[in-house]
Amino acid sequence: MVETDGTLLVELKNQNPIELRDLTLSFLALGQAYEDYVVSAGHEHIAGNVRLYVKELRSGSVIAELMAGADQAHAFFDNIETIAGFVTSLNDVLQFFLGLPLPTAQPPTKKLAEQLNQIIEPVAKDGGAQFIIQVNGDFHLDKRVTINSRDANAVQNQIGRFLSASVPQDATLRGEVLYLRRVSDETKGNIGDKGTIERLSPKLVPLRFDSHAAKQMILDQPYPFRAAFVVDVDVRTVSGRPALYRILDVTDVIPRPDVDGDEAPEDGEPSA
Repeated sequence: MVETDGTLLVELKNQNPIELRDLTLSFLALGQAYEDYVVSAGHEHIAGNVRLYVKELRSGSVIAELMAGADQAHAFFDNIETIAGFVTSLNDVLQFFLGLPLPTAQPPTKKLAEQLNQIIEPVAKDGGAQFIIQVNGDFHLDKRVTINSRDANAVQNQIGRFLSASVPQDATLRGEVLYLRRVSDETKGNIGDKGTIERLSPKLVPLRFDSHAAKQMILDQPYPFRAAFVVDVDVRTVSGRPALYRILDVTDVIPRPDVDGDEAPEDGEPSA
C-alpha cells in the first residue's frame, strides 16, 4: 500500500478487547475536536464544513487512516498543515493535563477537555494499551500524540478536577464571553433567550437579563448573532452544571471568530 501525506493515522494498541461503544465515542470525539480546531485556527469559517472521514481500516490492533473532506466542495481538503497543527494542539493539551505548561496563556476550553477525556477512554481502560495519533507522511512524523494507559488515567483524573473547578457554584463572574443563540427582540421579556459561555459549558443555557439596559445593548447591534458579548453574569448551577445565566451587565462587543461574512450561526434567529 502506498502511503499518502495529509491524512491522520490513529493506532490503538490494545491488550484486552475494546468495548465498541468506547471506540465509537473515542473516534466521534476526535472528529469533533478536529472540526472545532479547523474553525478556531482560521482554516475554515463554517463550523462543521470540514470533517474527518475513514479512508482505510488496517489489520493490527485498531489502525485507522482518516482524511478530511469539505461538505460543500465534496472534495478532499488539502490540509497536511492543518492536520499537523491539530495533532500539535491536541498534544499540547494532553501535556498540559500531565503537568506541563501550555505554549499559549489560554487554557483549554471545557469542551476540548471533555473531548480529550473521551478520546483516551479506550486506552485508559486497558492497562497495557497505547494510543498513537500522528500525521501520515515522512515530513511530519514528529507531529504525534502518544499516550499509554497509566498516563491516560492521570490525564482523566486531572480533567475531572479541571471540569469540576471550571464552574463555580452559584457565582458572579466578570468579563465572560457570551455567544447568543436565541433572543427575543424586546427588552421586556426573556422568554426563549439562550446563549453559550464556552469557558463554563459548550451547551445552550437559558438567559435572564437583569436590566432593560443590558438587553438593549445586545438588541442595538445590527447583527447580534455575529457578535460576542463580554458580560458580567450571575451563574446558577444544578448538579455542578450551569442552568441559568443572569446577565448583570454587557461591557463590550467583539466580532465572533467563527462567523464570517453573511453567515449567521446555526439556531441564531431572534424569536418573536
